[in-house]
Amino acid sequence: MTTLLLGDRVRLAPLKKSSFVLAASWFLALGPVDGTNLRAESTKSLAQQAIELIEDRCASCHDGQGHPLDSLDRVSLTRHRDGGLPTFVEPGSLEKSYLWTLVEADVMPKGDNKLSDEEKTILKNWILEGADFPDYGGGERQYISELEILESIQNHLTQTRIEDRPFLRYFSLHALVNNRELTDDKIRLSAAALAKTINSLSRKRSLISLIPVDSNQTVFAVNLRDLGWDEDRFQKWQEILAAYPYGIKPIRGDEQRLFTNIQEMYQSRGFFDGFPYIRADWFVATAMRPPLYHKLLDIPATLTEFQQEEGFDRHSDFLRNQMIRGGVLLSGISYQPRILDYHEAERGIWISSDFLTQPTSDPERGNIIRYPLGPTFDKNPHSAAAFEEAGGEIIFTLPNGLHAYMLVDGKGNRINSAPIEIVADRTLISGTSQVVNGVSCISCHRHGMIDFADEISRGHGQTNQAEIAKIEAIFRPDDLKRQLRRDQSAYLRTLEQVVGPHLQVGKDEDTPIESFPEPVTTVVKLYQRSLTADQVASELSLQEPTFLNETIKNQTELIALGLGVLPDGGTVKREHWEAKGRNSSESVFQRVSRKFGRIPVTRVSLD
Repeated sequence: MTTLLLGDRVRLAPLKKSSFVLAASWFLALGPVDGTNLRAESTKSLAQQAIELIEDRCASCHDGQGHPLDSLDRVSLTRHRDGGLPTFVEPGSLEKSYLWTLVEADVMPKGDNKLSDEEKTILKNWILEGADFPDYGGGERQYISELEILESIQNHLTQTRIEDRPFLRYFSLHALVNNRELTDDKIRLSAAALAKTINSLSRKRSLISLIPVDSNQTVFAVNLRDLGWDEDRFQKWQEILAAYPYGIKPIRGDEQRLFTNIQEMYQSRGFFDGFPYIRADWFVATAMRPPLYHKLLDIPATLTEFQQEEGFDRHSDFLRNQMIRGGVLLSGISYQPRILDYHEAERGIWISSDFLTQPTSDPERGNIIRYPLGPTFDKNPHSAAAFEEAGGEIIFTLPNGLHAYMLVDGKGNRINSAPIEIVADRTLISGTSQVVNGVSCISCHRHGMIDFADEISRGHGQTNQAEIAKIEAIFRPDDLKRQLRRDQSAYLRTLEQVVGPHLQVGKDEDTPIESFPEPVTTVVKLYQRSLTADQVASELSLQEPTFLNETIKNQTELIALGLGVLPDGGTVKREHWEAKGRNSSESVFQRVSRKFGRIPVTRVSLD
């Protein structure tokens, strides 16, 4: 059995052909496992046996991407849930561990696939001994200090032509690398997420490769000209800096010397924005959602403007049968029907029509079996059979082959997130069940377009011959299937070029690109977690949390900022760590950084 390590998640390939039980969203799915094989592997640690058992039974359904629970992530498995819901695993306590309650009572797995006594003993002892995960090497990584980041950037700038320096920007993975709970493979996923994000925000035809500037390949350079972000006095980059809550400037020692050197190398061409680098995890989690997502991709404010820019008209294509349409009665993203249209345009565009349970003008107009020939518009000759849409999603291909996304309401106005009564994201990638443009879309469409079979062409309720002929003209299941497969293949080829260099290495060299977790989703979920004392210390460039904890105990200001819970094992929410005070332009992170020899960096105006 080949072990592929993916951070705190462990993926085994090939997976055994075990049966899986699909339970309610808050159940764990546990199927049969070969007890003989477990006995043969008795030399493995208890943690390894337990996690491999969970991997073999739970992870296919409960992977944190198709399901809100990530059964191979300790934080997800042990977190205390809101609303009085039981914790899946409470380390050290069988009584408080919902997983054990289900397993002991033979509630899970269902049917005849009950766990053996030996299998139960593995899970029982693992929980009682603290539910630790195996150590897969994260604790052995070299710590990356602020000094090392600045030194790498200085060295790279020194080797760069003076005229090219103003266009270089740097991204660092140090906040993830220094998190000892993360394995090397999750760091690779993080680098892949940065590469995918950068390319997903580019309107250029060429794909962009990250340029590693340090020996550990954790600090990367990107040329803004490759993105087209050098125009309008770097306005798009300025939008990023305006939202960045982690800008700091050292005020003493070698860090200050390196910062000054970097500043001088940029200013030799009359430009320095004050930020030597941007945190890669923040960038992935923030730039892939509005408002930055819309600004960086220049997504227009209305569907009408979008059509003008892309050179097509959906109503005209409908009238001339220059489109392919399919429909499903139960969408995977909601409990409502969904219509999906393909328009050729320059690079291919998919537009969905989504529905409320009861449309405003006519409660029946959301029934696409009876009304498949929408949307309603003035020149629609089939208005008697036209559905009324409440909104939609646009998926369009960027010049480089990746996808971009736009959400609109029923009037075609761009929206940041879709109403929960229309669609919902059960993976909670945005932090809630709301479908947020960009981040939710890339999580769902991890491999490009999602295959589906049209349910309308053979099941519609029309009797009028003109309407039947129209349905036959635009609902073309075979053409739809071919187009979906073409788009899926093209997208996966591009995706492999973008993230393959970071993922298909070493033991994973021959692993298909679609077998890896979606990188952006992985980083966003990591980023949104609450921070422990270890993680706060790491983000403050303190190698050990002891000094942080002692400082907190002796500094009332740090306690007032919400850090008083950290020495006793508490956590700080990410949004609180980034938040600015009512009368302050500095984030909590920046205010705390003052205590450790660094001051906030303010954005430099280029006007």
